Amino acid sequence: MEPHVRCDQLTSNLDMRHDSDPKLVECFRFVTNALKAKEFYRRDVQYIVRNGKALIINELTGRVEPKRRWSDGIHQAVEAKEGLKIQADSVIVAQITYQSLFKLYPKLSGMTGTAKTEQEKEFLKMFKMPVIEVPTNLPNIRVDLPIQAFATLRGKWQYVREEVESMFQLGRPVLVGTTRYIFLAT
Repeated sequence: MEPHVRCDQLTSNLDMRHDSDPKLVECFRFVTNALKAKEFYRRDVQYIVRNGKALIINELTGRVEPKRRWSDGIHQAVEAKEGLKIQADSVIVAQITYQSLFKLYPKLSGMTGTAKTEQEKEFLKMFKMPVIEVPTNLPNIRVDLPIQAFATLRGKWQYVREEVESMFQLGRPVLVGTTRYIFLAT
């Protein structure tokens, strides 16, 4: 559940959005956004602070998105929480989904490593385009190991650390993928 939805549920009995005094409505919005920023938006989880700016972390990729801002005053509330210079709220004058944008073009092409899955049906339905698989240049020599389960997070990360150290000692490059933006000690 999005943090702001939970906050809206918590403050629903205090709803003043329909009050006749615009200043009171605006004040309520500021207070609500401040509560959302304080209680639900976590530094180094949903955003990081870099060079005096609050930068959003994409929850799906874990990447920082420097050109993206939360709307409806949330980003300003996070900036205030962190003691940063508060930037003006951006105004969306138009928006379009990727699917609708792509439909504006008579020809499409693209390349991805994940289209030959369940998304294949979506491509066919949405764009009336088949997915064509391009075979690998060389045979796949990857070895899939069995899934491992750990009783504790500490045990899991201990194993990861030992595995990374072992591969490093062998001179192999190591890429550690995470679902969160984390800082790794060197």
